[in-house]
Amino acid sequence: MKRSQTILLAVAVTLSACSSSEPADADVAGTWLGTLTVSGSTLRLVFNLTHATNGSYSGTADSPDQGSIGVPLSAVDVDEGHVVLTIAEIGATFTGDVANDGASIDGRFSQGTFGSPLLLERQPGPLDYRRPQDPLAPYPYQTRDVSFAGAAAGVTLAGTLTWPQGAGPFKAVVLIAGSGENDRNEELLNHRPFLVLSDALTRAGIATLRYDKRGVAQSTGDYDAATTADFAADARAAVTFLRGQSDFQLSGVGLVGHSEGGLIAPMVADGNADVGFIVLLAGPGVSGDEVLVSQDRAIAAAAGVPASQLDAAEAIERRLFACFRETSDATELDRKLRAVLTANGVTGADQDDVVATLNTPWMRYFVTADPIPALVRTTIPVLALTGSLDLQVLADLNLPPMQSALQTAGNTRATVRKLAGLNHLFQHAGTGSPAEYGAIAETMAPDVLAAISSWITTQ
Repeated sequence: MKRSQTILLAVAVTLSACSSSEPADADVAGTWLGTLTVSGSTLRLVFNLTHATNGSYSGTADSPDQGSIGVPLSAVDVDEGHVVLTIAEIGATFTGDVANDGASIDGRFSQGTFGSPLLLERQPGPLDYRRPQDPLAPYPYQTRDVSFAGAAAGVTLAGTLTWPQGAGPFKAVVLIAGSGENDRNEELLNHRPFLVLSDALTRAGIATLRYDKRGVAQSTGDYDAATTADFAADARAAVTFLRGQSDFQLSGVGLVGHSEGGLIAPMVADGNADVGFIVLLAGPGVSGDEVLVSQDRAIAAAAGVPASQLDAAEAIERRLFACFRETSDATELDRKLRAVLTANGVTGADQDDVVATLNTPWMRYFVTADPIPALVRTTIPVLALTGSLDLQVLADLNLPPMQSALQTAGNTRATVRKLAGLNHLFQHAGTGSPAEYGAIAETMAPDVLAAISSWITTQ
């Protein structure tokens, strides 16, 4: 899943001094909050400063709407209330003056050709970045951190098991995350969709298992070497673990897959008697290359890129993806990709960057991955949901072939729905652009949580 551009990455922040009418001993320790407007979106920028007994400052910087929290400040210098904040790794600076009452710092943020006024205001204390739907302990159900063997040598998957009070029997589901280095909560831009979903399901009487992907967070293994097939194998291992646990009795096991997880779930269920139902959240119904081409075009269009540029970019992207159908050998693919890029005027470091992004084990598998063969063999109950504003897995492109495949399978227990006004994360959205994800307070629409819970309960 693609993520919006960030202002705060892994950066160092430096404060240097100038002059002001503020007294030399003015204390700027505390939390300072400002709001930037970038490409029509608002982004909060926060500095948390502490004052040591020797007079020096230290602290951290946050961009909470982009999921960047606790970035260390490399130096903090204050001289008579005039401050210059330098974010060296991204070439950004903030220059401002502390107000006489010490309640604000009025200045300007600049990065490259971008510049904007920015007023930092002192906050009464540290900010709480928890999203409104994040569940808070104590929970009305049981929870336990677990670990289990993954599908390959050296892979141990770490996760969290939740189940309702009592011994059961309960229905239980394995949550399968989308593409990217996702932890058990599928954390993105300070949202934790799988934490919220797991909480809603367990409160509805359904046990859940969610886990960190191999090589991510507390799970071991090599993430960079893994493909969708490897993640599917790990999901099968999760089903095996769930079936063998002894904390409660099971009445059935299902899968809930989001995005790439919606491609994986039918693969895991295919021929697997241990899986009784699947939920596909923004799952693909077309091949990986079609998902990526349509995704890139939709997101660029939402950002205002002219149609002529979209057409040209799509043509090049399709030529690049055609190379994946000609060879699966990394060396040969490298040669073919470079030939396409050179022919289209992309050379040097830019060419190297594109090839490095495309020629990976995951991409070599995903581009040609086709969800239809598994779907036409899926006869267990299926709930497939996609938002009408999803710009990453487009509803009108992916749902019709998915529904057709399930009909071909003779599946009379499949529900396929497009949900109005929801984006790829199933948030109520304005445009569906990934640039909105972090700025939306809602993590997952309550009616979607209720619909998933209700459907699973009836299976």
